[in-house]
Amino acid sequence: STITAGYLSVRTMTNVAIIMNGYSYYGTYNNDFGCGFTQQFTIGDYPTGVTPTATETVGLESYPNPAKDFVNLDFHGLLQIAGNAVFTDVLGRVAFTQRVDAEHNVADISRLATGVYSISYTADNAPDSKLTTRLLIQK
Repeated sequence: STITAGYLSVRTMTNVAIIMNGYSYYGTYNNDFGCGFTQQFTIGDYPTGVTPTATETVGLESYPNPAKDFVNLDFHGLLQIAGNAVFTDVLGRVAFTQRVDAEHNVADISRLATGVYSISYTADNAPDSKLTTRLLIQK
């Protein structure tokens, strides 16, 4: 592989002003960019705030899988949880519905037969959006 020199440039979000510009590094830094480097710098009149971005994806997790009598339903990346988790069998029939309102919920599935089920969560405030996962129930 070919090693080439690199540079670092920090700019504002609008890419107008350069806050910190890369320099030509010589000696111990030459062609070693990326292996570890600390650069001290100050910020003059530039804003220092950083807008947080969502790093967690939105999702529904069911476990254990396969399950027998109980299944955990965990929600990730939602600001508000209030809706229904609907268990549907492979023929599309609703087998069980449970109200959910927390990041972690436990559903009693002891009455459901062995088989593969889809679990769909529909929020009260977004009835057209669904989170879905699959679950194998094995007795």
